[in-house]
Amino acid sequence: MRSVDMNQEELLQPIQPIIFYDGGCSLCLREIRHYQHIDQQQRICWIDLTRKPEMLSGYAISYEAAMRQLHGVNPAGDVVKGVDSFLLIWQHLPRYRMLVGLIHTLRLNKVLNLVYGVVARWRYKRRCDEGCVIKR
Repeated sequence: MRSVDMNQEELLQPIQPIIFYDGGCSLCLREIRHYQHIDQQQRICWIDLTRKPEMLSGYAISYEAAMRQLHGVNPAGDVVKGVDSFLLIWQHLPRYRMLVGLIHTLRLNKVLNLVYGVVARWRYKRRCDEGCVIKR
């Protein structure tokens, strides 16, 4: 699994997608580990923000925003967040590619963003209710 062996200059011009995730969230970590297991070809650079928050600099993503919802950077250097981050992951994983086309065809982005927004707010609030252990 390709992780944070890249320096910040290499990250600014990514040749592969970058996903910034909250490694301190058990729910998030379980899902990311599932995707990492499938990512045998190391198509995605996974960055745990609890270990490398400085990797956000250069992308105009605040630490708090990245902890509130999943963020990524596509190979063109565009920042994506929320459901679009999942779509970025899925389009680079063999078992999930077809989902991306299906979601676009059925125009589910808006509904999925609403659902993800509720889950992301709940997760963030729950984490802060447990002592707000989201630290830099």
